[in-house]
Amino acid sequence: MLLSRQRRNGSDAKKAAMTSARNSIAHAADKRAKSLTDDTAEAILIGEWALINVAELFPTMNIRKESDNDESA
Repeated sequence: MLLSRQRRNGSDAKKAAMTSARNSIAHAADKRAKSLTDDTAEAILIGEWALINVAELFPTMNIRKESDNDESA
């Protein structure tokens, strides 16, 4: 989820995770979230990565990507 330049060291990775997580929260339906820790930011990125890669993580569930659904419409 982070570019290699954002992962040069732990401090850079945490800052990049915080920025990405803030962007995710800003686009979320629940605008009540006000505080964010680096652990929360990392958890958000892990969740986003899992959602993007769910078909690879659980191949027997026969999950199709959203772009696959668009093509059949």
